[in-house]
Amino acid sequence: MNKNALLLRFYQVAGWMIFLLLQSACGADNAVPTDNLSFALQSLQDQLINPEDYPGRRFGHSVALSADGNTALVADDTGSDSGTSANGAAYVFVKNGASWSQQQKLIAADKSAADYFGFSVALSADGNTALIGTPYSDNSGIIDSGAAYLFVRSGNSWSQQQKLIAADKTANDEFGHSVALSAEGTTALIGAYHKSDAMTWNGAAYMFVRSGANWSQQQKLTTADRASYDLFGYSVALSADGNTALIGAREKTASGSLSNGAAYAFIKNGTSWSQQQKFLATDKAQFDHFGESVALSADGNTALIGAENADINGTNDSGAAYVFVRSGTSWSQQQKLFASDKVSSDHFGRSVALSGDGSTAVIGLNPVFTEGAAYVFVRAGSNWAERQRLAAAAQGSRVDFGYSVALSPDANIFLIGADGGPAAYVFSLLGAPCNQNIDCLRGICVDGVCCDTTCGGGIGSDCQACSVKTGAKIDGVCGPAVVGTVCRPNAGVCDVIESCDGSVLSCPGDRIASVGTVCRPSTEPNDPPEYCDGVSPTFCPADLHTGCSCSLGQSQASQAGSLALLLIASIFALRLLRSNHTTTQTLMKSLQAGSAKLARAQHKRLSSGS
Repeated sequence: MNKNALLLRFYQVAGWMIFLLLQSACGADNAVPTDNLSFALQSLQDQLINPEDYPGRRFGHSVALSADGNTALVADDTGSDSGTSANGAAYVFVKNGASWSQQQKLIAADKSAADYFGFSVALSADGNTALIGTPYSDNSGIIDSGAAYLFVRSGNSWSQQQKLIAADKTANDEFGHSVALSAEGTTALIGAYHKSDAMTWNGAAYMFVRSGANWSQQQKLTTADRASYDLFGYSVALSADGNTALIGAREKTASGSLSNGAAYAFIKNGTSWSQQQKFLATDKAQFDHFGESVALSADGNTALIGAENADINGTNDSGAAYVFVRSGTSWSQQQKLFASDKVSSDHFGRSVALSGDGSTAVIGLNPVFTEGAAYVFVRAGSNWAERQRLAAAAQGSRVDFGYSVALSPDANIFLIGADGGPAAYVFSLLGAPCNQNIDCLRGICVDGVCCDTTCGGGIGSDCQACSVKTGAKIDGVCGPAVVGTVCRPNAGVCDVIESCDGSVLSCPGDRIASVGTVCRPSTEPNDPPEYCDGVSPTFCPADLHTGCSCSLGQSQASQAGSLALLLIASIFALRLLRSNHTTTQTLMKSLQAGSAKLARAQHKRLSSGS
């Protein structure tokens, strides 16, 4: 302790002794003020509005999401631009904080009427590469041969990189009916379900790879058992690494069951692709359209296949989706999924998507009699269960909510297209109110909301928060509590309140107010302030009662005595500072002990009423 600190400390203790002596006829006031804070909760749903709404719109016919869920691609394949009817368009939306805004409208450089650009869309994991299918594009006079367009983003601006067409294009192939991209955006899979190879509409799919900024066709995929009207290529999916492909053939006839449908897994070895396995539903029935939609987990080991016309317990065309899992090189059916509130003609399974780990699925409808919905299923072990039904606010009698779906790999963001409505809908099940872990999709309830991580367990004494109410920036996303969030309240009048700094996840160390900090201010000339001792978080010397009934003479005598004592204390302090350090600290401790003794005697006297 340096000399200045010792001097301040000595004045402090001397002052306490004087004030205690003067309190023989005075009372004290120990009230401590408190503050109350309130916060507002955020909305859990956003709408990506069609900026060019018009009758007959199909905004949301196809949708895609980046891996972080902050870039969305929503297409209106019937959009008309500059007088060109139904050339189609796709719209990029980006998320900033909790708000979404349109970044850019994408159209083909060589757009023409009735191309239906945007019939299918895909995004790379980083959201910087977009693949957009245009199945009715005419190429070199070949009607509806189809095309797909690559766009890339640099900063906030998008530009067309390349137009892809099949090397063996023919009329009515409808190349671009379905599209998929690998996570890095370097492998593209494009379906041409009307491709005819010596048979009618057996279908095909095409692999393209990028080298630098140039794309080239790598291989054309067909099935070993292809037949007319299979419609192979109706739906396509790729694993994150681009080494596993899943391709639907919704009209495939197997074992005499007309149009029950099938799906095929292909794997890449080097630069060559080969068929790994054919999928059929174990309870296949005619016209189920198994293969209507397909999805793969990031590792390619979980497959989800929609069968929108499957009948469930006599409910016609209510629809189903099937989960298959791969062990080594073999696939097996894990479970059949259907909606708990199924009704006829719901066509559950029209669209499907999987999370990166394959444990969360979202499945959309293409209903005839309702406005649509999408269902969230979660896998625990090897068992799947429906966890939530998603729906939009009514936008008319036919919005086809659920016609298209997308899901971020972390199962945080759900993007649902409404083919007959003016918007696509973004859901985040994180941030929903909860009381216990079971209430949440991920099984994590922290700070009263469904959280993306355990977030320190919501103990409140650190600087992690998962709800706006407890200091987070966004409900449901764990992070540093905002600057100023109290992480440790004061335990007494001489205890410092600790607050978060907005970047560190731990609460600052517990601190006591330094020596000389006023713990009770003066209220009038004859009321001296009281000071913290730098040791106790709760101790503040008793207050000198300013309204005591002392006579003027007594008051003046007390003031004179106080001044004399302070003068003596000052002279003594100066002498102490010239003595050795050990002696000074010993005397200081003696003064503190004496002060404490006087305080106890005063407390005893006041309690006895003497």
